[in-house]
Order: sequence, then C-alpha cells, then structure tokens
Amino acid sequence: MVQKSIVIDTIKKMHSNGIDDETIKVTLKGIGLSDEEIDDYMDEVLGTEEESEEEENPEHELIAEKAMKKIRPEFDKVKEEQGLTSTHAQIAMEDHSRKLDEMHSKVDELNKKVSPKTFDSSEVIGKINALEKKLTEIEKNVIETKAANSALQNLMQKILSTERDILLEMKSKK
Repeated sequence: MVQKSIVIDTIKKMHSNGIDDETIKVTLKGIGLSDEEIDDYMDEVLGTEEESEEEENPEHELIAEKAMKKIRPEFDKVKEEQGLTSTHAQIAMEDHSRKLDEMHSKVDELNKKVSPKTFDSSEVIGKINALEKKLTEIEKNVIETKAANSALQNLMQKILSTERDILLEMKSKK
C-alpha cells in the first residue's frame, strides 16, 4: 500500500504542473488505488491547495518528481491527442458552419424566387379583363376559321365531284 503523504504530494506536484484531474486519476488508478480512495485524495488535495502550503518532505518531492518523469511522456501523448481531437472537431465545426451558411443563402434565394409578389387589385382586375378580351377574340377567330374550313371543304368536294363527272363523261365518249 502506498503512503498517503506520498500520494498527496504526488497529486499536488502533478496538479501544479498543469496535469488535468482525469490524467491524475488514471495515474492513481494505475498504482492500484480504488475510485473511492482517488476521490478522497483528490478532495483532500484540492481542498488543502487553497489553504496555506505545508512544508513538503524532500523524500516525497523526490518520489513525486520520479512519478512525474514516468508519466510525463504519457501525459504529453494524451495532451497531443486531445489537441488533435480538438483541432479536428474545430475543423469539422467550421466546415459544418460554412455548409449551413451556404444552405441558408440558397434557401433565401429560393424564398425570393418563390415568394408571392403583391399586386394592386385594380392592376390584377385590368389584366384579367384584357385576357378575357383576347380570349373572346381568339374564340371568334376559331369560329371563323372553322366556318372557312367547312366552306373550303364543301368547295373541294364539289370540285372533286365535278372532275369525276367530267372524267366519266370523257371515258364514256371514247
């Protein structure tokens, strides 16, 4: 079992060197401490850090420094991984933000194209009346065209009938 004073000094040294609480807890778990013991030690150290500093035992400092040397590479590795993860997340968020901005601008453009335009009611009524007049004219033209087509068809039938009669008469004379 590890001496309480050594664990406390180690936690103080690690904390003063800027190592985050999670890394300290992982390290303490690595030396065989339970979660409950770790929490008790962390509470004790964090509570007493704010109070006046006690005299430190040189032996404890030496042990704390050795522990720091052993875990420093792991700490640096974890810190680098967290930095990379943070950078990756930031890049992804910036990319997502850019895509959202593009989507918003496209939606705004679409809204401008689709949004109904407001018309003056007298202007709309005038346009409707003009369209009705044009429609009436088109209907008259269609009726006249049908009548002309029918007359032309009758005339063509009479010409065809007359030509047939002429050909039959010519055949019979031969």
